[in-house]
Amino acid sequence: MNDKQLDERQLALRNKFGFQSFLLLMVLILIEAFLREEGIIFADPINSALLTILIAAIYNSIRGLIADVYARNYKSTIKITYPLLIFDLFVLITNSVRDGNFHLIYNGKITSIAIFLFAFIFLSIHTIIYTIKYKKE
Repeated sequence: MNDKQLDERQLALRNKFGFQSFLLLMVLILIEAFLREEGIIFADPINSALLTILIAAIYNSIRGLIADVYARNYKSTIKITYPLLIFDLFVLITNSVRDGNFHLIYNGKITSIAIFLFAFIFLSIHTIIYTIKYKKE
């Protein structure tokens, strides 16, 4: 088998984790809608959607990394991850400079800066773990 391809076990697990992430996303959307209906608003609608999607994506990514279901093409994966980290850092810096502050919570709601910071921290940790796990192969 070519090392860059996925075997049947990896494909089955990726499909399973993807389906579980989709179910998690639906449950999170329902929970957020219920909380909003009860008057508990933790973020603006767009930030709430971004956070909900990010949580489901993180779940899928962590499950895949632990179960070793990534194709072991380190260079192509890093070519995607590093630009995402740079873009995320760029958004964090430009929002902070433009607004003149770095509020993670403003008026009792999670800000977009907090969500981008959360994504940056997750991507950084994921990249480090992925590099440690697959760099030598």
